[in-house]
Parts: sequence; C-alpha cells; structure tokens
Amino acid sequence: MLKKNLFRAIITALLLTGLLISCDMGTTALYNIGDEGPAGGIIFYDKGDNMGGWRYLEAAPVDISGTKTWGATSIDVPGTLEVIGFGGINTGKILNAAPTAPAAKACKDYTNKARSDWFLPSVDELRRMRLNLKDTEHWTGFSSSAYWSSQQNNITDAFAVYFSDGTIHTHTKTTAYRVRPIRAF
Repeated sequence: MLKKNLFRAIITALLLTGLLISCDMGTTALYNIGDEGPAGGIIFYDKGDNMGGWRYLEAAPVDISGTKTWGATSIDVPGTLEVIGFGGINTGKILNAAPTAPAAKACKDYTNKARSDWFLPSVDELRRMRLNLKDTEHWTGFSSSAYWSSQQNNITDAFAVYFSDGTIHTHTKTTAYRVRPIRAF
C-alpha cells in the first residue's frame, strides 16, 4: 500500500510540474483550449478541477448533418438551465419528456472515437464554445448561423445561440437549426 501511495504521489508531482502529460494509472491528461480531446473533438472549456466528475468540455469535430428541430413541441420540459455544466442534465430532461426530440436525440445518438456520451449544450456552453474558438484555427466547420441549446424557454419555444455574434434568441421548437454535440470529461 505504501508503494502504491508513493507511486501516485510521484505521478501527481510529475503531472503538476508538466513533466508528464498523462499515464494509464487513472490519471487524467491535461489539455489546453483548442487541443483535440479524447473523443476527437475540440476542447473549448476547462473549469480547472474535476469536481462533479469532469473538468473539460469537448465539442464534436463536426456539426450533426443537416439541421434539426428542437422538438418536444407542446411538451413542457421544466428546469432546463443555461449555465455551464447543465447541458447533459438538460438533454436528459428533454429526452425523458420527449424521447424522440430531434436535436437532443441526435446528440445522444452521436458517437466519435467510440465515445457515446455526447449531449446538446446549454446556452452558456454554446456561448463559451463560440467565445473560445472563434477567430482561431479551430473555428473551421462552424456555421455563423444559429445552434440549438438544450434550454427551453416555454412550452413552445427554446433558446438558440447565433454564432455570427453570440446573441441568444428564442424560437419555436419546430424551427430547424444546426446542432453541435459536446461532452464533459
């Protein structure tokens, strides 16, 4: 037990000094904004710690093909929040209320590099993605049009973020917009 604890302490010290990027002893690799994540996406957010079981947010390398409606038309999905860290929770709420809601289901069904834990981002997650990746070499593949968030406004409307300028608008859930899945790790 003492050897195991000493080994972990050495690995931790190497990680903290930057001499070791990762190891296969359950230690998480360190990433920078714009790096490729473990699922082949683009790292766009680092909250600085693993509280809550995740530290980074990774955007899928491409949009879901075509456009999707938000769905859940005339179905109330209460309690969806705009803040970072709630996209996955919001997606679960959407799919619990309406299992075939197109935007949320497309994200839930998305797989890349054998990772299938993707979800529809919250408003703030979308805004952070745009803020941190716009005007960088990682911006390729993003549209300047609207992307659906996982936040409902009311029973008939949900929020979309326009990537041209970062503004937030509400639209009817039957409107078709782009969708970019994300995942937390």
